[in-house]
Amino acid sequence: LHFHVDKTEYLRVERGRLGVQLGAETLVITPESGEITIPRWTPHAWYLLPSPSPTSNTDDDEENTIIWERTDPPTREKEVFFRNLLCVLADTGSARPGSPPSFLQLFTIFAEMDNYVVLGSWTGPGGRKVAVWVTRLVGGLGRLVGYEAMYEEYTPAELFHAQSTGQR
Repeated sequence: LHFHVDKTEYLRVERGRLGVQLGAETLVITPESGEITIPRWTPHAWYLLPSPSPTSNTDDDEENTIIWERTDPPTREKEVFFRNLLCVLADTGSARPGSPPSFLQLFTIFAEMDNYVVLGSWTGPGGRKVAVWVTRLVGGLGRLVGYEAMYEEYTPAELFHAQSTGQR
């Protein structure tokens, strides 16, 4: 589970099915569900679900799931987050197969990109505030030892420039 401090997140499924844990509630989102709102500070996670039809090709359905995500305030920061996080994960795996990326690297990305991991069962308001503090502290340590939240080689030029100059 994770949450966002600065942004409300909206999800809409165009095709396929999405599982969403929203606080203590678990939802199945389909195109018929419309757009769901995930308010700021709300612990959540989302994941692909296989097609319920026994006659469908599950792999094909999962591969073709289409999800639209937007935030308020509107920003392309989520794109920067996913591009950098996924590339860091992929590069770590290819450089050291089976090795996780640096804890400091991950928290540097999380802290700067408004993604805070729920710490164990601390899902209440006090626990979330502690998670923000811990994430920012560990992310700051990552910065001190040279990790970045955004890398030029993982981010399109116009997006890198906009993000690095605060034009999110």
